[in-house]
Amino acid sequence: LLTHFPARRLDAESLRDSILAATGRLDAKTGGAPFRLEDAAQTRRTVYGFVSRRRTDTMLSLFDFPNPNATSERRAPTDVPLQRLFLLNSALMIDSAEALEKRVGAGAPAERIAKGYRYVLSRAPTKAELDLGLRFTAANGFPQYWQVLLSTDEFLMVR
Repeated sequence: LLTHFPARRLDAESLRDSILAATGRLDAKTGGAPFRLEDAAQTRRTVYGFVSRRRTDTMLSLFDFPNPNATSERRAPTDVPLQRLFLLNSALMIDSAEALEKRVGAGAPAERIAKGYRYVLSRAPTKAELDLGLRFTAANGFPQYWQVLLSTDEFLMVR
């Protein structure tokens, strides 16, 4: 039955937590004071983030976080260009790509790509993906490749 489950995009909180988990930076401790989500160095789970009723965090509002001043039966999912720009330019994504680079470590490029796929997508890359990754990393380097991998639809969707 799981193969027939319709794919849906991760909500804002799950997306941030998934990015931190894939890069090995998620702090899973429970409890404590709330923190500002704008702080890219903060690695606690998003559920402990401070939510202002006057000014919602940029990432949360971009990825369909409901208005904290009103009740909301369900979130209306959107897929807009600003979300993709956030995934390309935000401090969270740049820091996460660098953290994934450290987590993967040194080695042959093909081995590093395979390791990155295991961490981010929980699977091995196909031959075509490996070839594309080798060409991309030869031209642009690994941190940008990790950022692209963390921005793929496969990572952003729950299947």
